[in-house]
Amino acid sequence: MKPPQQKIAHFDDHARFYDIVIKTNPRYLAMLDFHLASLDACDDVLDSGAGTGNLTLPLLQRGKRVCAVDNSDDMITQLREKCKEYSSRFEIRKRDLTQPLDFPDGSFDGTASCYVVPYVNEPVYFSENCSILLLFPNDKLN
Repeated sequence: MKPPQQKIAHFDDHARFYDIVIKTNPRYLAMLDFHLASLDACDDVLDSGAGTGNLTLPLLQRGKRVCAVDNSDDMITQLREKCKEYSSRFEIRKRDLTQPLDFPDGSFDGTASCYVVPYVNEPVYFSENCSILLLFPNDKLN
């Protein structure tokens, strides 16, 4: 497995071509549709591993408030440009998704991660870390 710095460098190197290539992948497009449908009833969404904003933008266009988290500077640059007209409902945080996210429990009523798990060193920790943000006080994961 690549060290985290090499993984981030991979996305920084490919950020300007990412949308051109990934949007030709039918599985990727189906996955985006799945996430959009799954988050339809949500208002406050965490997009962890937001990349260039291919999920973030349609969520914003549907009236959601979105916190987009990514660790690649070049992906974040693309994301910021793509979503700039929604700045009143949109926040970007640069974070390493293998580290705890600093949001209070219950901050979001929906969370999504598109094509992220293969790139984190500890996928179980990552999943639990994102899921806990959906819980309200006194809730627990079963």
